[in-house]
Amino acid sequence: MSSQFPPDPPKPSKEDLAIFRDRTQRALKAAGISARTAEKRIGCATGTCSKVYKGRIALTLKLLREIAEQAKVQPNVLVEGTGLEHLLLGAPETPESLEMAKARATIDGLRADLAERDASIAQLRAQLDKSSGELEAVVRELAVVRSEQAAAVESARQEREQREREAKQIAEATQRALVLANSEYDQSLAEADARLAEVQKQLEQWRGYGLERHQRVNFLETELAKGYQAAQQKSGPDVGHVILGTLAALGIGAFIGSTTNNS
Repeated sequence: MSSQFPPDPPKPSKEDLAIFRDRTQRALKAAGISARTAEKRIGCATGTCSKVYKGRIALTLKLLREIAEQAKVQPNVLVEGTGLEHLLLGAPETPESLEMAKARATIDGLRADLAERDASIAQLRAQLDKSSGELEAVVRELAVVRSEQAAAVESARQEREQREREAKQIAEATQRALVLANSEYDQSLAEADARLAEVQKQLEQWRGYGLERHQRVNFLETELAKGYQAAQQKSGPDVGHVILGTLAALGIGAFIGSTTNNS
């Protein structure tokens, strides 16, 4: 009687290994650890997972459970529907029926998808937080720009007001200088008019004085002429000529002479 040996387990295909790799990587990512970290925690050599993915190392039930434990999923989630599923279906420590194992695998798959979605949501939230931070930075920068713009506008306003004040001060100073110059001119003109009036007054006084002197001279000449005629009549012409020569030396003889000749 020939001995019967159990058939060799089916060899997983490249597609089975690719499915196992993708599920394992997503589960580890959802758990927040890397394959290298899982290998360290399990105690495997570096690159063990990569060799399993490529079919260089056969996946054992022990290694499958350890990887699933690190990924925080049930082992059947990683191998369901692949040629690696025989590791669990034929294991004596698996009390569940095939239908129960498939149902659990479906639930674990959904949990893995949910964990993956949670991880995606966390990434989106991180990106949103980053975008919010960038937006806040832009808002702050815009606020700084607006503040600088407002400061520039205020500075321009103050400078304009300063120039207006300076222009006003210049205009007022010019007006005061003009008023002062006009006042000084008016004062100088008034003083000149006063001096002119004084000179005219003095001239009138001198004219009055000259007229008075002229009248006195005429009166004296008239009286002397009378005296000369009287002397000439009493004493003769020789005495009259002597008196006339004396008066000529005083500047009044011409009038007497003319008066005598006329007489």
